[in-house]
Amino acid sequence: MDNFDTERFIEEIENRPPLWDNTLEEYSKRELKKQCWDDIVDIFGGKSLTATERRNAEITLQKKWKGIRGCFTRELKRQEKLKAGDFPGPRKSEYTHFQQLQFLRNVVISRDSDEAPDYIYYEVPDFTDIKKEDDDDDPLQEDRYRRAKKAKYETDDDEDKLFLLSMLSTLQSIPVSKKITTKIKLLTVLEEATRNTED
Repeated sequence: MDNFDTERFIEEIENRPPLWDNTLEEYSKRELKKQCWDDIVDIFGGKSLTATERRNAEITLQKKWKGIRGCFTRELKRQEKLKAGDFPGPRKSEYTHFQQLQFLRNVVISRDSDEAPDYIYYEVPDFTDIKKEDDDDDPLQEDRYRRAKKAKYETDDDEDKLFLLSMLSTLQSIPVSKKITTKIKLLTVLEEATRNTED
């Protein structure tokens, strides 16, 4: 997205309150949010893209919006601290799009932008947390919650799981180009150990 028009982007977001105004009932309607993002993808060159390319463009635009909103929130907090006289160091220049983003002022006060992503496709529920009251009516939710909770506590006593988890950070630090080869080698070792046990 070379020569991206950030001001136009902000304007299009502002024209679609379901994407940013959490005081509206429409804010919780996923299909409406999806339609808003579809419209924005079209505006910023998505009409001729394939489905996969559109998906990637949408994710990129959502991340861009999260970054812009995060900058505004930090600038707002910084200015509030300056007014209170308890912000250390010299005053920095104002965030470039701060004035254009004033429509966010009332909604970001009630939440931290960095803790409330707008991504509407990648919300992964945490079933290890306290079970919600609504889950009593949903057998699937109840089953997932029970299995996740059981797995969480079993991990504490299972030496094999703890050993595998201890290698996770090392595995994640391996370059992508070497990761597949490394996994194949690990699987080969496990396969040989299993075969020797069966023999």
